[in-house]
Amino acid sequence: MELESIHFIHMAVSAGIFLFLWRFVGVGMVKPFLELIEDREARTVGDSQKARETKALSERIASDIELELHDSRIEGVKHREEQLGLAKQEADKMLSKAEVEAEAKLEAGRKEILALSEKARVELSSQVDDLSDILYTQVVGKGASGKEPTVH
Repeated sequence: MELESIHFIHMAVSAGIFLFLWRFVGVGMVKPFLELIEDREARTVGDSQKARETKALSERIASDIELELHDSRIEGVKHREEQLGLAKQEADKMLSKAEVEAEAKLEAGRKEILALSEKARVELSSQVDDLSDILYTQVVGKGASGKEPTVH
């Protein structure tokens, strides 16, 4: 029995050492290693999740910016069209005013020409009478009015 009790003691001591080493190695080495692996996994998954979220956010921001640019372009076109319309209205007003002024000057010119024409007609009529008297006198010898003609 002595042999059996030595075996039993040996087995009990070996089991105790095994349990002690298991606990020491498990707590001191394996557990920190497993925690390190889990932490690395969490960071990798977390980083890739954060990257996906950041990418989605940047795509939303880019979409918002593109939408605002589109709206700004439309506003710019509207503003330009409005300014062109105002400029056209102003040009039309100026053109109308110039047409009215030109028409007034044309009418004044016509009146002046008509007055000059009438004045010339009166002067020419007087000169025609004088010339006809001169011709008559030269042909007949005495003026049709009975007086001597005068040349102007």
